[in-house]
Amino acid sequence: MIHVPSWMVAAALLVVLSMTGDAHVGPFVTAMSALLIASVSANQETRFARLLSRSRFVIMGGASYSLYLFHQPVHFAITRWIGNDKALVALQYPTLLILSVVVFLRFEEPVRECVRARAGMKPSAIGQVAEQLNPGTTSAEAAPGKLSAHR
Repeated sequence: MIHVPSWMVAAALLVVLSMTGDAHVGPFVTAMSALLIASVSANQETRFARLLSRSRFVIMGGASYSLYLFHQPVHFAITRWIGNDKALVALQYPTLLILSVVVFLRFEEPVRECVRARAGMKPSAIGQVAEQLNPGTTSAEAAPGKLSAHR
């Protein structure tokens, strides 16, 4: 008997349902997304979970709020300056990823670590990953000095 992991089934259903274009499929896609997240988080020893635990993916997860904040302004800026040509509008995705990671590593995470240091908390796990990728910008010792210089 062939054993197919539940996350793989949920991911396949999610992809197939997303490609239908039917508006009534939305709630089902949402439910499948929730099942996919639940199945991956239930077993941290899967290859998929280990893949998502790599530092690049952890940083992208941390930068997701910046990505959320910048996605509309970047889209409008690119369509206004370049036009609506689909090939050129595709530039918004790498631009958005780069911008959100830079804002996360250079602003959001150092501020968060400064607040944690002043509150007497230990550095966050994502701060430690960010520190490995970008030394000297997010450590709890360096962040307060950086911020206090800008007062």
